Amino acid sequence: MNLVVDIALKGKQKIYNVASGRNVSNEEILNAVKKHVQFSYTVAESAKDITFPRISIDRISAEFDFDPENILDHIATLLKKE
Repeated sequence: MNLVVDIALKGKQKIYNVASGRNVSNEEILNAVKKHVQFSYTVAESAKDITFPRISIDRISAEFDFDPENILDHIATLLKKE
């Protein structure tokens, strides 16, 4: 299903959150990438821990039967070089 096309052609609302509905931290992303690419990083001791509210995908899930996947499960595919 091409969700963006479905929204454009069949959407009943003006705004939709096209997201997974699950917050993913920078640390989670970096750890997933490190499984496939060798690199190092440092985090400043003064870095603030910022947590955002979960994005509601209730509207898009109900209207389009949207069942998002976890981006962390697709890191390897996103890193593939062609």
